[in-house]
Amino acid sequence: MALFLLIITIYKCAIKNNFDELYENIFIKPLKKIGLFFWKQGDQGIIDRFGPDGISKLIKKLSDKTSLFHTGLPKLGKSRFLP
Repeated sequence: MALFLLIITIYKCAIKNNFDELYENIFIKPLKKIGLFFWKQGDQGIIDRFGPDGISKLIKKLSDKTSLFHTGLPKLGKSRFLP
């Protein structure tokens, strides 16, 4: 009787492992690939480009342009205090 139960337990484990491999190959691996695609293309390619990264690039460009107007020289009204 104990030998029979041992054989049944091993058989059930073998069936379960095959089911797990089948489930992983049919559902898990393709869904991981789809998720990876949407993460790389959707999130990093579109959202980050126009969202936080895009805004920070725009601010950097605008600050570079506005820094061209700043010469560092004192204004004419304050020049009388210079030696």
